[in-house]
Amino acid sequence: DFRISNDLIRRGLLRLHDGEYEASVVEFRQVLARGVQSFEVHLFLARGLLALGSAREAAKHFEEAARRAPVRVEAWEGLAESHVLADDLTAALHAVKKGQEQRPEAASLRVHEARILRKMGRRPEALQAYAAAATSAPRSAQVQLEFGELLRDVGRLDEAIERLREAVTLDPQSAVAWNSLAAVLGAAGRTVEATAA
Repeated sequence: DFRISNDLIRRGLLRLHDGEYEASVVEFRQVLARGVQSFEVHLFLARGLLALGSAREAAKHFEEAARRAPVRVEAWEGLAESHVLADDLTAALHAVKKGQEQRPEAASLRVHEARILRKMGRRPEALQAYAAAATSAPRSAQVQLEFGELLRDVGRLDEAIERLREAVTLDPQSAVAWNSLAAVLGAAGRTVEATAA
């Protein structure tokens, strides 16, 4: 029985990594049907379901994974992503907050919080969350980019330019960051710099 369950888990993982999500989900459901309950089984099943677009069902398994191992950030991230895809931003924010209670130092949860607040239109709170995320993950070009774009959206162009310059410094190959920087420089009337960007 142990060997059969292990084989199912191994096959499920291989199929998940190969992008064979339906087959992976079948394998992990068989593991659960055999009475094997673990953080990993629920997490990997949830990832397969999420990849298939079954956000609500995925959320149940991410939630169970988080219950079994509350310090594992990936369970809280997956739960939040599932709720976002199910268009339940309030539940997504709640999941992130619960994850932060367990892992207050986790930069990725701060990023998720900022993104969700931005989607909710709660810009002042999103700005605070991005500031915290930028402090927690100072080498993340993506965080600097998103923070800069939100600063642009609220009209704080000088601060936006500073963040976007940081984004292109951290990731000089990012066409999106360069484009955003050029647009904000142009909006600020700094045409020569905008053209160069």
